[in-house]
Amino acid sequence: MANITPPIDPDTHETPHDQPVEWWYFAGELQVGAAPACYGFEFTIAQVTILGQVVYNAYFAFVEPQTSTSQGSYLGYALTSSTAYSPSTNPPPEFAFVFEPNAPNDQTWRCSSTVGPGVRQYTIAAGFQTPPAAGAIPKRRSINLTLSVPTQAHAPLLHGNQGVVDFFGDRMGFYSRSRLRVLGGIEIDSNLYTLSGGTAWMDHEWGSINLSRRWKYLNAHLDDGRDLVHYIVRKNDGSANPIESAYVYDAGTWQPTTVTMTQIRDWHSIPIEHSFNVTTPSIANADQRPARDDQLRQPCNWPYPSPLVFWEGYSEIERTNGTRMGSGFLEIGGRWLPQ
Repeated sequence: MANITPPIDPDTHETPHDQPVEWWYFAGELQVGAAPACYGFEFTIAQVTILGQVVYNAYFAFVEPQTSTSQGSYLGYALTSSTAYSPSTNPPPEFAFVFEPNAPNDQTWRCSSTVGPGVRQYTIAAGFQTPPAAGAIPKRRSINLTLSVPTQAHAPLLHGNQGVVDFFGDRMGFYSRSRLRVLGGIEIDSNLYTLSGGTAWMDHEWGSINLSRRWKYLNAHLDDGRDLVHYIVRKNDGSANPIESAYVYDAGTWQPTTVTMTQIRDWHSIPIEHSFNVTTPSIANADQRPARDDQLRQPCNWPYPSPLVFWEGYSEIERTNGTRMGSGFLEIGGRWLPQ
């Protein structure tokens, strides 16, 4: 197992590492036509070493706006073995993951990267059908997306010390890519829709970490071109001060800042809606409001059963008067108690 040392170069660290835990996280907003309401998606791959064996898992969440006639949030899983990753298909610095269907009506899930002169993009294909229920018609949701790093892209954000973060003695490589351009289509039941636009966020982390920590994480794309990320991690027993970090992309660079988040309301004792203020550059009186309450809330039972509970979901970023400022994703993990 190699030591994780700064500086991290994201362009050479996208493929799997020899580390106990690693994940690739994609989340974003999808636009269909000129409708003001957008769809949200999340696709995450996790690599975990258990008793010396590498196991890969993935989940895909699809969120429909409250104005949608079907009004739902849907979640699918893909559990598989180490064959999910194929280094021979896409040699470094590229990667390729394949997850075979869990159920007869599910499709094969794929996630891969392509790197070339002036090109860096990710392709994601995933879909599933909800289990049949008495008196209900199964629902199918799928995505087929290409996420591209624009020519005039925001530079990747290197968290912590040049891309290495120390979480109470656990070292993690950690970088983010914001403002990825999304093309492709979505399927809702038997209807296919071509996207008119979309924006996505990518996080990549690897290393050794105690997943029983409590954490709160927010990323956001603001409509004025700025990007925001903020996280706070705590020990469950409160024996140490929390680890907190925040950055804003503004005026061509990532700038460290301070974010104050105040809970507005909870759902099943999980704080899912907040107001927040950012010091410099100033973002005042903003609210993070989930597109739906019933997004991803579950025990963390993969890659193995765990009492860890988390909630995460697509959110609107609004001014306190209700006008839109942008969109983002909030994640609440661990036994988080409202602060």
